[in-house]
Amino acid sequence: METLVKVAACAVTVAILGTAVKTRSAELALALALGACAVLAAASLPLVRQAFSYLDELRETAALAPSLVSPVIKVCAVSMLTQFACAFCREAGQASAAKIVELCGGAAALCAMLPLMDAVLNMVREMLW
Repeated sequence: METLVKVAACAVTVAILGTAVKTRSAELALALALGACAVLAAASLPLVRQAFSYLDELRETAALAPSLVSPVIKVCAVSMLTQFACAFCREAGQASAAKIVELCGGAAALCAMLPLMDAVLNMVREMLW
């Protein structure tokens, strides 16, 4: 929670600074936003590590195969990356590129979930036969 508050406070500060800078130089404002995103993403990494560690503990406790948990983690990663890329494209005024990234992200998430769907179908087959 503490990390989220710090990241949010920094993001709001950068947004205010970006708005002030944008009136003089749109390129500088974009560079500021990109730099801030990189720093804030790095600051968020401990939360991501903590979440993955917890998911791994849950997987071990429930005795689940990594092949069942891995697709969920991949979809989460695809979702986060898609959101970041779309927001950056929109900030740069490239709404069309953002839409393409959304489409690609949806397809990538679907592809990441296919092994899980296959594993569930195999489990159902084993139960029925």
